[in-house]
Amino acid sequence: MTAPHALRAATLPLHHRAPAGKMLIAQVQIENRTLISADSMFNQ
Repeated sequence: MTAPHALRAATLPLHHRAPAGKMLIAQVQIENRTLISADSMFNQ
């Protein structure tokens, strides 16, 4: 986890409420990775 990850997580829409989920999404976006999950919330 880096500062850019935390800053990106802070800008995510409010429907991503879980802190762990926000950090995971931020890491995926910054690192240009693919997230595979059965959780439909990640599709938003």
